[in-house]
Amino acid sequence: ETGRRYFDLGFKTREGQASSLARLRGKIVLVQFWGSWCPPCRVEMPAFQKLHDSLQDRPDVAFVLLNYREEADVGYRWADRNGYRLPFADSGSRGREDDNLYLAGGTPIAYGTAVALSQVPTTFILDRNGLVIFRKSGATDSWPEMAEQIRHALEHSAR
Repeated sequence: ETGRRYFDLGFKTREGQASSLARLRGKIVLVQFWGSWCPPCRVEMPAFQKLHDSLQDRPDVAFVLLNYREEADVGYRWADRNGYRLPFADSGSRGREDDNLYLAGGTPIAYGTAVALSQVPTTFILDRNGLVIFRKSGATDSWPEMAEQIRHALEHSAR
């Protein structure tokens, strides 16, 4: 819910480094749940890439694209084939039958609990303290328009 602290999900960067959402506190964080198997995810990826490109010079903004229901390598190969340069991360998903995400300590949490329903893609924007300030379920082509809202959050989010 908006205004509540989001789960401290654990993940591995594409380079294999363990991290978590809590480690990104102090930044505005865009968390997207996606899968290369998901047609709406594939449709919105160009717009999400544009948003990322427009903010990549901001060290106080972090993007975390967590694969869902597929192993990370499958998503990485799809992204590479399509020329996407986003910070894709390994959610720990073990494939199609794995409906879990994982907290930083390794405890599984059901995807539906983490995102409030089972729609992919779902994107959250967290403020500097890990509080949800925006949530969008389903694809959109208006991600580039979000850049101004994110800049506003950067100026007004407590440090």
